[in-house]
Amino acid sequence: MTRPELTQREAAAACGVSVSTIRRRRADGAFPAARQDAARGWLIPVPDLLAAGLRVNAPAGPDPAAPPAGEDAAALRERLAEAERGRERAEVEAAHLRELVAAQREHLADSRRALLALTAGPAVRVPEQADGQEAAEPTPAGAESTPASAAESPRRRRWRPWR
Repeated sequence: MTRPELTQREAAAACGVSVSTIRRRRADGAFPAARQDAARGWLIPVPDLLAAGLRVNAPAGPDPAAPPAGEDAAALRERLAEAERGRERAEVEAAHLRELVAAQREHLADSRRALLALTAGPAVRVPEQADGQEAAEPTPAGAESTPASAAESPRRRRWRPWR
């Protein structure tokens, strides 16, 4: 009777470990009866896997969606209710913070208007800002908006008296 042999990839899948773990163990001598086949590569006998402390066809780990062992339905309902209360508290806090931000924006806009009223000079038009946007710089009352290239004047020549 022949002993069942698995390739490194099959052994890794059967034991629930990575292929590099099987390669490392083979290189360390944990599988003394392992042999190299020209067609299939390294073949590792199942008894060698068991002797090395690996579990062949090991059951999968715990289901992450399953409840922890020992918790009953009442405990799960309580955890769910606590999570719901936490979500409600977070929504109330978020609404409160939105109100604070709106009040701060209004205060900032009032401060800008007051500062412009206190500065000396020609009348200045304060642009209105959309909610959540930064206000543009104030422009003098009679100024027209021109593109940057038109606003730049050509360099003036320095006046020099003729000699």
